[in-house]
Amino acid sequence: MKPKYLYILLTVWLGIPLFLHCASTVKDQESLSGQTGDTEAENSLYKTKLFGQTIIYEKPDESRWKLEQDIKNNARGSGMIMYMRVPVYDNKNRAVKPVIAILYEEIPREMKDVVQYYIFKMSALKSNTPDLKTVDSFDSEKWGLKYDGMIGFIHKNNQSGVIHTVITCYMLYKDIGVTIMCDSTEDVFDQVEDDMRRFIKSVTFENK
Repeated sequence: MKPKYLYILLTVWLGIPLFLHCASTVKDQESLSGQTGDTEAENSLYKTKLFGQTIIYEKPDESRWKLEQDIKNNARGSGMIMYMRVPVYDNKNRAVKPVIAILYEEIPREMKDVVQYYIFKMSALKSNTPDLKTVDSFDSEKWGLKYDGMIGFIHKNNQSGVIHTVITCYMLYKDIGVTIMCDSTEDVFDQVEDDMRRFIKSVTFENK
């Protein structure tokens, strides 16, 4: 069971089709240095160049999370890094594969406010997911985030008859806008929430 919500987000926001099991799918992040996402490891942190800026984050536990995609659309000035969880089984014994993703894009320099960026992105998403409901919100202080100025929201929505819990975070740095998207079915969310929060807390930019 894979999250349709993220498929919609990728297509609507960034123009990136999510091709699972294709040539752009990668297995090990360590092999990515100098490849599509220009990702490299430094101790326990990973650095990825996003159109001239460098984002830093702690990789999810590789025994549970596998790098599924690291793609960049230079023509649109957008890209994505996505980790997928090894299957977690819900109370109906369905295999669920939660995801953690960083979606990034070049933005107009006049867009300097993260709230403005959030409103801009959500207006497009809500038109495609009308049942999306916000159940909580947080900021850098509330969640102890490393990047000061990040804002986040916890949403719920119905995807093909299954309720999903989605954590969405927004951040701006110079001319780069970033969305962190963590998506899981509601039934298994408590099994992956700690990993998702740990990842979100680790994200920052170099030389911020």
